[in-house]
Amino acid sequence: MDDAGRRLAQRRTPGSDGAPRREAQKIVDDWRAAHRYPLLAIRVLLERRAQKVNGSSVTAQRLKRLASVEAKIRRFPKMLVSRMQDLGGCRAILPTADDVDRLLTVYETKWQGHEFVRKYDYLEQPKSSGYRSVHLVYRYRSRNERNAGWNGLRIEVQLRSRLQHAWATAVETVDALTGTRLKTQGPENGGWDRFFQLMGSVFAIEEGRARVPGTPAALAELRAEVRELVESLEVSRTLAGLRAAVDGVPDLPGAAWFLMTLDARERKVWIRVYRESGFEAARAEYLKREQEDRSGFLTCLVSVESAKALRRAYPNYFLDVGVFNETLIRFLGGPRT
Repeated sequence: MDDAGRRLAQRRTPGSDGAPRREAQKIVDDWRAAHRYPLLAIRVLLERRAQKVNGSSVTAQRLKRLASVEAKIRRFPKMLVSRMQDLGGCRAILPTADDVDRLLTVYETKWQGHEFVRKYDYLEQPKSSGYRSVHLVYRYRSRNERNAGWNGLRIEVQLRSRLQHAWATAVETVDALTGTRLKTQGPENGGWDRFFQLMGSVFAIEEGRARVPGTPAALAELRAEVRELVESLEVSRTLAGLRAAVDGVPDLPGAAWFLMTLDARERKVWIRVYRESGFEAARAEYLKREQEDRSGFLTCLVSVESAKALRRAYPNYFLDVGVFNETLIRFLGGPRT
């Protein structure tokens, strides 16, 4: 599977998207799908704990997109698919940063049932991109022999506040709308990378947390630079009034998986719903859509507690940047001193 991952990460040339590439995608997809059961087990624990911290929390899980797998290997050439820690990932989105702290304390003081690997605290030390969150990595462990085949598979748990989630999904929304690769490529996207770096500090100020390195310490200077980029990038024109038309969500009792496809250019999103027993069909359709690799389209296979929670968990697929815009407007409308 590691050879397949390296083949996917190779720069494409004319004729390189044929059968060998599809075969590599299928191999990686098989490995990705193997994480489904450990992911579910760890997500159930996350949901139970998040609800105890705050009943308004939302939890979700997803299988990593092949495009994201490719991009990650390109950024880290020594990365092996077999050791990738976030092929299966789940997250809790909590109302406040203090709620994130409380949930993290639960994870650090209570028995997990799984092998802890590592913590990445991007609240204590935000990424230079502006990203802020807490990631916990576990290796699945079961004392039940029937589940021993999944032992050792890595699952990532993300803990985010509502504002941290709004920042992260706004980045993905801009990527979808403009064709940039802010999330995966680094500072090669004009002023957008600097804008989101600065906005990381704006959101940190809102939460009373550590600011993003490389951003102004003086509030007036930070506000002036944000305002300048808002004008030069025409941020308001890009992000104001965004909404994607939803082509209905089928009412399926026992729905477990949601296959979402966003057409950013036409601002439409299609959602197909599957029961847990229909996972193989969902997975096959997911791979098919990924292999189509259509420009401006974004597809992901996710699981949330209900269809109503989809928009809160994945607002970028609905081109919903309302919380991000509200925070930006509030910051720019503040005192200039």
